[in-house]
Amino acid sequence: PDETISEAARKMSRLNIRRLGVVYKGQLIGILSSKDILAVMPELIETIQERALIEGENLAQTTIPEEEESSLAGYCDRCGGWSDNLKEVDGEFLCEDCRAELETE
Repeated sequence: PDETISEAARKMSRLNIRRLGVVYKGQLIGILSSKDILAVMPELIETIQERALIEGENLAQTTIPEEEESSLAGYCDRCGGWSDNLKEVDGEFLCEDCRAELETE
């Protein structure tokens, strides 16, 4: 089913799981992890940190490389092509080519 990142995060929390399969056109294309959610929804950090503390983990010591924080892998919202380097621009996740097109417009 089509779910938002927030719904996926809630499901992961409710079911006590750390990864969800991502399905596109009936095929498994990736896995959404708690790190992915943290990268795109900073406001969830506090909730996930609280949960981690309850579980006895210390997320404060976990670091995410800057490269992983700034880009994601997935389908471009503009052209629909797969990219390992999606970045958010005006609320859309765009590949390098589509970002370059926007700059030339």
